[in-house]
Amino acid sequence: QLANNSNELAAHGNVNKQNQNFQFVSKSLARDAQEILTWYELERYDEARFVLHNFTENCITCHSQHQDEKNFPGAQAFFKNVEIKKLPLVERAQIQIATRQFDDALKTYEEFFASEEFSPAQMALMDAFTDYLKVSIRVKNDVKRPVPVLEKWVKRPGVPEYMKSHINDWIIALKDIQKSNPYKGNALTNAKNLMKKAQTAPDVTLNRAKLVYFIAASGLLLDVVDSGKGDKTQFGEAYYLLGICESIVGRSFWISETEFFLEAAIRSAPGSQSAQKAYVLLEEQVVSEFSGSSGTHVPADM
Repeated sequence: QLANNSNELAAHGNVNKQNQNFQFVSKSLARDAQEILTWYELERYDEARFVLHNFTENCITCHSQHQDEKNFPGAQAFFKNVEIKKLPLVERAQIQIATRQFDDALKTYEEFFASEEFSPAQMALMDAFTDYLKVSIRVKNDVKRPVPVLEKWVKRPGVPEYMKSHINDWIIALKDIQKSNPYKGNALTNAKNLMKKAQTAPDVTLNRAKLVYFIAASGLLLDVVDSGKGDKTQFGEAYYLLGICESIVGRSFWISETEFFLEAAIRSAPGSQSAQKAYVLLEEQVVSEFSGSSGTHVPADM
């Protein structure tokens, strides 16, 4: 059922050729579901379980990109059959995002940030803040809610100095976005303005100090590419900028959209300035990905 339904979703994605992002994620979902089925039929249960464990990364990637407009009544029936309260808080929140229970996910993350199970140093390495901010900013369109949560967390004893710096930057950015309201007017222009603010820090590519600006910008850019309105040059530029954003805000090793966005920029507007810039970043991304101590080994298909 999982494989069949995932294929149906991928087929649905092919209907609207303009929405390349949905096509990419839905195909990834279908590919993973088929792999799970193949391993299962071969009685390779460890391999099947491994892919299944990461399968919901596709759901989280898609559901955390856009504003919350639809309820999912099936989630309540699902949770009746799952002992979700026994899950660690971060895993519980991820399941809630995957099943579109966004308000519950935010509450769970806030419970996690207030918990004593992990030290602040451990929490800083778990990417919980990234998911929390994505849901709050992109899905719930709420830049006020995270501020008191972050202000309280940063005062905990044992918070690493780099995280103190990041958190303070995030709070400033959240307040700035609340004041400037970039959600009115031209989405592409406003996204570029947010990214300019983010790129004022010379070391922005080395850390996530300006994470909030990139998340907010990516939300606007996703609206641009999913709207179907505009010419190919605008789509190409939006995808190129999304590639930059995703390289900063990407949260999963399982499904990375950086290369996809850069490729989409090239395919959307071949020969454009955005396409040329995107190719430079894409080439660097691929070469570095397949390079190591034994040299560079880029596969032929890549």
